[in-house]
Amino acid sequence: MLKILFNSKKAERHPIEMFFVALFYSSISIIVGSWIFPEYASLIAVFFTVISCLYVTQGAIRREESKEQYFREKALLVEHKKPLFLFLWLFIGIVVSFAFFTSVLPMEKSTQLFSIQQSVLDGIRGSVTGNSIGSGEVFGIIFQNNLKVIFISLIISLIYGAGAIFILTWNASIMGYVIGSIISEHGIISVPVAFLKYFLHGLPEMFSYFMVILAGGIIYSAILKGDLSKEIKSTKILKDVFV
Repeated sequence: MLKILFNSKKAERHPIEMFFVALFYSSISIIVGSWIFPEYASLIAVFFTVISCLYVTQGAIRREESKEQYFREKALLVEHKKPLFLFLWLFIGIVVSFAFFTSVLPMEKSTQLFSIQQSVLDGIRGSVTGNSIGSGEVFGIIFQNNLKVIFISLIISLIYGAGAIFILTWNASIMGYVIGSIISEHGIISVPVAFLKYFLHGLPEMFSYFMVILAGGIIYSAILKGDLSKEIKSTKILKDVFV
């Protein structure tokens, strides 16, 4: 597991193993966060998870940027699928971890432990149900929120590179909390339905965030290496990123 965590090349070859890495480290982060910082456990768990997975994700992004000079555009599209699936399994592992702890803990304890996730969820529910709005307006709210997250992911990845993995982890924690709440309320029989319900529309949405994080991270890495100051390299990198 440690080899995967500190070896982005191995992680890209076996992306499904990132599921277990994310599951393990997010679980440890939740336990440590609730033990040391009980009042801020919901945020500390996210930050510790980000720190644990930052090295391998940054390494994967750097590898993708270095491929720009060796592969043509079509081949690059195939190559870029590797880190995208790495992000996917990382996301799923974190979701499962948060869902597990939310479902096994007493409702009062889980609400206290994941208080910020609960407040975000209440805010989303309030914006949709608090006013008399039609389905078209609901779609508009969701679409606007998605655009906001995509924009924020791009900006953070341009400034901090793989630091945008925080957005991925934060969204995973909220989705995991929602799924875990459903399981806690309806029992273990609801596990397949709960995961399927949110994965069906949630994962395609997350893929758009993954692509933005990867694109911004590639530009960030190119800036650090000075590749954007070279006309030929910068043209190829920017063309690939926007494609």
